[in-house]
Amino acid sequence: MDAVLEEAGVGDVGQEIGAPAALLPPGIREPINIVDGKPELILPNDHTYITECAERCFLQLAETKRFFRQGSVTVELVECSEGPKLVELTVEAFRSRLESHFTLRSFVALRGGGIALRQKLCSQDNAKALLATEAALKYLPPIQATPNSPVFAEDEAGKLTVLNQGYHASGGGIYVLGKRNIDTTIETSTAVKELLSILEDFSFLSESDKSRCVAGLISPALRFGRLLDTDFPLDLCEADLSQTGKSFRMKLISQIYGERPFVVVLPSESKKGVGSLDESLSEALLSGQPFIVLENVRGQIASQLLESAIRGEGKVSVRRAYSRTTLIDTDHVYWMTTSNQAQMTPDLANRSVITRLRKRQFDAPFKEYPEGNLLKHVEALSDHYLSCIFAVIREWHACGKCRTQERRHDFREWSQTLDWIIQKVFELPPLLEGHRAEQLRISSVGLSFLRDVALVVQKAGDCGENLSTTDLAVFCDAEGIEIPKCPPGADNGVVTRRIGSVLRPLFLESETIEVEGFVVRRTKTLVYNEERKENVENKFYCFEPRRE
Repeated sequence: MDAVLEEAGVGDVGQEIGAPAALLPPGIREPINIVDGKPELILPNDHTYITECAERCFLQLAETKRFFRQGSVTVELVECSEGPKLVELTVEAFRSRLESHFTLRSFVALRGGGIALRQKLCSQDNAKALLATEAALKYLPPIQATPNSPVFAEDEAGKLTVLNQGYHASGGGIYVLGKRNIDTTIETSTAVKELLSILEDFSFLSESDKSRCVAGLISPALRFGRLLDTDFPLDLCEADLSQTGKSFRMKLISQIYGERPFVVVLPSESKKGVGSLDESLSEALLSGQPFIVLENVRGQIASQLLESAIRGEGKVSVRRAYSRTTLIDTDHVYWMTTSNQAQMTPDLANRSVITRLRKRQFDAPFKEYPEGNLLKHVEALSDHYLSCIFAVIREWHACGKCRTQERRHDFREWSQTLDWIIQKVFELPPLLEGHRAEQLRISSVGLSFLRDVALVVQKAGDCGENLSTTDLAVFCDAEGIEIPKCPPGADNGVVTRRIGSVLRPLFLESETIEVEGFVVRRTKTLVYNEERKENVENKFYCFEPRRE
């Protein structure tokens, strides 16, 4: 209990309280008093219950729409250099926020008897106790996502609607940060034409890769509004060479939705730090940002948290550094990855949808816009392109949210829905034509290695030539291709034998295999070995672009 005042003068302590110094039953709330222009909050002590103070406190803070609960953690929407962000409300920060929102007072006992109120700072112990009460979970609104742009969702009657700027309780709590002008009258045919026009400068490996790219424009809207209450795959954009447009595509999609994605960079060295990737993914999930991107991934991606977040129970346990673990929803996130040389576990490959880009001719002209390049054009007309996405979804919704019978992906509801939209609305080829082979490739060390070698052989202009493992070793050394399980600094003999060991299992069933647009043929020839004084079987590999 606060110390008894040495001076009994009421002027020093505020108005004397006529009520006895007994505790009132918890749960009984009196009208809020306004003192110095702010609500009065009487802090806990021997004369005030912690729970009673917490009830008043969090009821008021909930009305600000600045404080929320994310799982079991109290968070605050704060302005950062990169834009508004959800940040865990620490005990230290909570003390100052109470001063900003309330006039803080506390009961004190008078020497001559009775009690009085005086202004008081919130102690560390009181702040910690208030944050730990059930009132924070009871009154603070839940939140999972803070998109910059409107979300397309169904109202209680099942009607498609636009959730614009402000807080919305649907979908576990959404706070739309920006106001956008969504034109809900755009014709479907116009919308399709406009969306396809912004993909004209991309070069795709196949027509179905273009279909999957279009699916990447539409999927985030279905995800953010919970119009498809199902798992969504990891959107992997893969290129044959650098500067092909994989990151540009990611920026283009984000720009339409008015978002700056949370980028998780995974350099090769970070894989050595225990938990480093999962800690970055936890931070990304807790940020509330709807787009999370693993950018320029090289080598294998192996994360149980990532696999569980993409397909699991809809919740994962995450934690910020030096903070406690909390359970958070994952159905507000659209996951994207860009890579030239990605390898994945079989489970993660099955949880992915792969869009392959190929590099355009060096002198190929790009479409010109009054605003400058494509990104500036889309930024200037982002409301229009987001309205076009709404028109496509409106058409699908009006047709009864149809699906095809597509069964070539583990995420059936997503793949069947997008396949219907791609074929029926955009009139493009099936979504998953040839896709299963690519999933197998990125989950196979040997096939991923063969694909990388095929690209450098093509770059060197040696397609059609019979190449030995020694020749392939030269290409790998020149282009910095890592040979699986080959020790650094190994001599040429070790390197060539290791290449042969990697490729051998790929040709067990056939001397010809296909890998990402290439046909690779293996031939065997007897060559006299001077050292061994006998004929030795040598293997040669011929790479040819696959003819469509």
